[in-house]
Amino acid sequence: MYNLMSKISRILFSIIFTLLLMLSISSIRVNAPTKNSEETIICNATLDDDFLDDSIIIVLKHDVSLKFKNYVCDDFAEINCIYVDDLTKYTTEIVKEQLIAEETGDWSKLQDRIDKHMLVNVDSFHRILCLTIGNPGKENVIKAIRELEKRNDICSAEPDYIEKIID
Repeated sequence: MYNLMSKISRILFSIIFTLLLMLSISSIRVNAPTKNSEETIICNATLDDDFLDDSIIIVLKHDVSLKFKNYVCDDFAEINCIYVDDLTKYTTEIVKEQLIAEETGDWSKLQDRIDKHMLVNVDSFHRILCLTIGNPGKENVIKAIRELEKRNDICSAEPDYIEKIID
């Protein structure tokens, strides 16, 4: 029962975190003169915070997100990454379809999404990845985040916070 609640809490937090992050990134982009000048959001996590000791959530910059690269552990070798999970893989497929429709003018494959007002705002789209590191520990998570913040393809890197559901 604890594992189920833990998984539900983690999924719920990921959804909330993603939505809040997308909103904050959207407001940053409004002031940005070009897509390539997105600023990196610096993480302020501390060892006292409640987060997983082996996971990092990263948000890729918009222009990098639209390249649709299939990320693997070797892409994050500087942090000893052992697993990459694309949390936006399904949304990424929709964005690809929308870009093709925009290019070709054929929106017929997306008509159901259009009718239900379920298209993705491509201009504010950012891919979100969860990285698992091979050397667990809160100190190592924070060190890995500092390394990732040096990269020019990452908009933000944060710990995978643990949220508790109160009955």
